[in-house]
Amino acid sequence: MVPIYVLLFFCFPFNAGARCFRFFKKLQLPAVGSESYAFDSDNVGPYTGLSDGRIVKYQGLETGFVEFATTSANRSKELCDGTYGNDLNLTATCGRALGMEFYHKTGELYLVGAVYGLMVVGRGGGLATQLAGGRDGDNLTEILLSEERTGRLLKYDPKTTKLTMLLKGLAFAVGVAVSKDGSFGPKANTSEIFVELPGNPDNIKRTKTRDFWVAVNIQRLQPKPSCFALGQKISADGRILETVNFYAEYNATSVAEVQEHHGLMYLSSNTANFAGVYKVLECSEKPVQL
Repeated sequence: MVPIYVLLFFCFPFNAGARCFRFFKKLQLPAVGSESYAFDSDNVGPYTGLSDGRIVKYQGLETGFVEFATTSANRSKELCDGTYGNDLNLTATCGRALGMEFYHKTGELYLVGAVYGLMVVGRGGGLATQLAGGRDGDNLTEILLSEERTGRLLKYDPKTTKLTMLLKGLAFAVGVAVSKDGSFGPKANTSEIFVELPGNPDNIKRTKTRDFWVAVNIQRLQPKPSCFALGQKISADGRILETVNFYAEYNATSVAEVQEHHGLMYLSSNTANFAGVYKVLECSEKPVQL
């Protein structure tokens, strides 16, 4: 089945319309390991987590990324800054922020840490506060390969601080999003397969038009391990609206998230030392200024 997926990958139509070229820019990160992005209420960002435990925010081409928060009280800059994050003992000390999103009513940044679970960072940054426990010392690669089904979907109410488990027994659950109005009508409080994808899905992000972008990685093991990274735009009723391939930009590297913001796509990768900014330009469009 793998060769079929590869053929489908190369047959995906390029975005319709008169296209001149693909714009792609790398925003240099202080370390590798960007998993997810968030933008605050003033559209400052992106904010992202690094493998060395820092959460950083982008402040323009001249300044670049600066430290905003951390997730571990035991973290020290001397020990942790610049580390790759493949040492589990070091990760337990340094912390590791994964998925994140701002609660725009309060300006707080909510995130899931690989070590300390659900956490929140105040408007001014600093040390994150733990809200629900994580799982110390788990090797995420081993979990994926073993098909372990210990993932859960949790709902947190910031007003009451109540934590409710909605689903359990999930295999490597890594992304979550809600509909534009916060419900899915008669299917609320139920679960089902939303859409079948050509590869392994990663993070999912909702757009302002109520659709969703999902990072999809098509894995191939033979003749040597490789990966084809896609971004797929999905409607609220589970129809694939658009497919964009990122092989030219990421080669055989996987992409963790595709997020649309102000007409640009922001791409993250756990193994890259940059944040990718992507757009396909119409012939009449001017080059993008960041």
